[in-house]
Amino acid sequence: MDLDTPEGRLAAAEALGPDGYNRALQNHFGKNTVKIVNGYALRWVSSRWGRICMVEGDGGGFSTLEAAEARANSLPKKD
Repeated sequence: MDLDTPEGRLAAAEALGPDGYNRALQNHFGKNTVKIVNGYALRWVSSRWGRICMVEGDGGGFSTLEAAEARANSLPKKD
């Protein structure tokens, strides 16, 4: 199951149930985090626009790590 795609997350949710899905997703995020900036995890994901760098909790995706870092730095500090 590819937890970086909506289809993969749906398949995981259906196969694992809510608790199993949440554990699998947290484990996946931990392994795929490339950098923490201003308290926000940055990670690469697959999207309909190709591979993008996500800022955890922001909902935005960026084509470069530098753009994601700039966005994370513009957000309120997260502990």
